[in-house]
Amino acid sequence: MTFPFEDWTNVYVAVRWIQLIVAILSTLGSGSIIFYAAFQNLIRTYEVRPLFFLSVTDLLLSVSWLVGAVLFTQSCSNPSTCYNLHTVEQVGDPSDGQTCPVQ
Repeated sequence: MTFPFEDWTNVYVAVRWIQLIVAILSTLGSGSIIFYAAFQNLIRTYEVRPLFFLSVTDLLLSVSWLVGAVLFTQSCSNPSTCYNLHTVEQVGDPSDGQTCPVQ
């Protein structure tokens, strides 16, 4: 159970760094697979093509996470609101018809 008077600043800083590190590692990993497959001209083989497309989608997702991590490092007057909105952004599915009202 959390109380409104608890200080969660350290948690927000840890989450910010974790997300930034994970996004950088994912970008490097998927980018290296894409680079190697393109450099060796392996994209046309049937064995490598699914891995290549998976790496491209992972690269796009990791870039999205990287942008989110950079935006999350910006100062915010109320860190808990920014953190909760960022969580909704990451988990929310816009196709389900439900919206989160921002106050």
